[in-house]
Amino acid sequence: MNIFERQCQILGINAASSASLWERVRDGLPAQTILRLERAGLDKQVVFEILGSPGTLRRRLREGSRLTQVESDRAARLAELIAHAERLFGDNDKAMYWLNRPSIELDRTYAPAALARTSVGADMVRERLFQAEHGMCA
Repeated sequence: MNIFERQCQILGINAASSASLWERVRDGLPAQTILRLERAGLDKQVVFEILGSPGTLRRRLREGSRLTQVESDRAARLAELIAHAERLFGDNDKAMYWLNRPSIELDRTYAPAALARTSVGADMVRERLFQAEHGMCA
């Protein structure tokens, strides 16, 4: 399974292409996506902090509504990082260990998962994953 397929699996969606994933994100993913990210191995509180306002997200879950475009974008970004880390480390437990703890490669300040809140932060994590995957020193 490639990163895109795993990302869609984590999100619980069927997307044949990046364009169809973009459409799903644009229209807002189901609030249940929060639970899917938790099932992938992230703490629910961490997911809330990354996606947006915890109170609003809890309400969306209770009501069964959709995430906003921004929240959906963050969720898709987070699912992509999970999929990429799983490919690099070979299993979900090792990927979650790396994603959930401040990383020496990222200045020991932030856990890689927390950086998914912004595209710049997610790019930092992607770059580090790419470097590790290709045996490059940071």
